[in-house]
Amino acid sequence: MKYKLICCDLDGTLLDDNKNISNELIKGINDLLERDILFIITTGRPFTSTKRYLDLFNKNIPVILYNGSIIRMSKTEDVLFQESLSLCDASKIIKIINDHKGTYMYWKNEVPFVNKMDDYIDSYVKVSKVPPHLDDKDYNNITKIIWFNDSEVLKEYEKTLMI
Repeated sequence: MKYKLICCDLDGTLLDDNKNISNELIKGINDLLERDILFIITTGRPFTSTKRYLDLFNKNIPVILYNGSIIRMSKTEDVLFQESLSLCDASKIIKIINDHKGTYMYWKNEVPFVNKMDDYIDSYVKVSKVPPHLDDKDYNNITKIIWFNDSEVLKEYEKTLMI
């Protein structure tokens, strides 16, 4: 069987415990690309925290970002696809998080925004390496929202979604 396409996640797959890609794996992926096998990174991350890994590969490859909200090319940075949350949905989600006194981070135009700085955000920034801005209250063109809260609060709200 001849492979034509391989898709791979970053966290927990390509990245080791130190958030690096091994030299052997980089060489293997570059060998695939030289044989014209399409290799695509798929991640929930934004482009800004993915770029340093993409630069390890010799060719311009597609990268699926924000769990599918944006598809870009790694070297040219061309956007091939983008689908944002509707203003109505984004506003509803943020209202729900606020009602539960949670922390949120949303991304738009490759910039993260948060409602407050706390330990949840500090932990996220350590991984993403991208400092956030305070919420600008403009919920247009949001590609991803993350809700941070105590697991009990999230589990309780999850039950209401199942009704």
